[in-house]
Amino acid sequence: MRKVTVVLLGVMSLAGCGSMGTVKVDNPVLGPPPPRVALAQATNQRSGITPRAFSGNEPSDIRFISVEEPTTPTGEFLHGSQVVATVNNAPIFDSEVLERYGLQLEKAARELSSEETQQLRRQLIQRDLQGYIDRKLLVQTLLSALKKEQVEALDAHLNGLFELEVDRLKIEMKVNTRHEVERELAKQGTSLENLRNSFANQRMAMEYLGAKAQKLPESGRPEMLRYYEQHIDDYIVPAQVKWQQIVISFDKHGGQREALAVLETLIDELKAKADFADVARKYSDGVTADSGGRWDWTRKGSLTDKRAEKALFELPAGTISQVFVSKKDYRLVRVVSRRETRQIPVAKVQTEIKGKLLKEQRTAATKNVLEDLYANAVIKIFN
Repeated sequence: MRKVTVVLLGVMSLAGCGSMGTVKVDNPVLGPPPPRVALAQATNQRSGITPRAFSGNEPSDIRFISVEEPTTPTGEFLHGSQVVATVNNAPIFDSEVLERYGLQLEKAARELSSEETQQLRRQLIQRDLQGYIDRKLLVQTLLSALKKEQVEALDAHLNGLFELEVDRLKIEMKVNTRHEVERELAKQGTSLENLRNSFANQRMAMEYLGAKAQKLPESGRPEMLRYYEQHIDDYIVPAQVKWQQIVISFDKHGGQREALAVLETLIDELKAKADFADVARKYSDGVTADSGGRWDWTRKGSLTDKRAEKALFELPAGTISQVFVSKKDYRLVRVVSRRETRQIPVAKVQTEIKGKLLKEQRTAATKNVLEDLYANAVIKIFN
């Protein structure tokens, strides 16, 4: 990734984008739309569908767009040719957004009605479209800042990177040639060309965000302590107990009277200092009988039998409880060891907190970059 960053930032710096450090973004183009952007819904003149009501807080220049769905001569909806959005007049087609769902949509078309399949397509587009708009805008902005020779150099670099991706696909698909990869992708409703375009756009979007976001300052101890105090509940570990259990089921022994006889026998053995684990293996009907009735660390509040839980968190380690009777069994529990409620010291989680603070900074930087771009963009979304 370092090589990718260096090459792309070098191209960008030639175009006057500056020399700011790269910021790695966890999910740079799939977040929610910036506050300024509203989704324009189309009015379908043929069906009489009206656009949803807005809250009144949207920008005044948002306009409803009426579009005709492309159809075949027989009137059937033509998938893949519908423009679902434009970014500065550049179209985004439904096929771009739905490409990753090719196999699922093909299966849905066989199992669902035409109307249900169309509804599924619309839902997928509505869910994923914003990320494609973000990415389109980022790539447009990057390419507009480059000269022709710089675009060619960038394109060649991305082609080289994509060839590595093709090699990875060969291994993953267990094939040997590019043609075989293409054939396997066709089965999934896509192609190498489509993958290459998505790959290049994703790389360019990520690197643009990294280049434009200012170098993030490293969080110091005061910031980490403030975060720790504000999220103190995340660093409180409830009391835990490691324990054993013996269960004598009424049904498995022919009734409560017969189960009681088994219980009395095993209690006599425990009084004679028999090992609890050995007795559990011999008599217990519980799910952990084979391991001596052992249960690993269990948090307070997680057991359904509150009587047994109370005993486990009150009895000294090594102590066996009284017999608990339910409608279906007898139970005995034994405390192996216990940890009381404790607070994790800040020193032990400072690396984790530092990472969370950095992630927050990256998210904010990404949002700022996108908001600046949206402020000068013309975005139209069609439904």
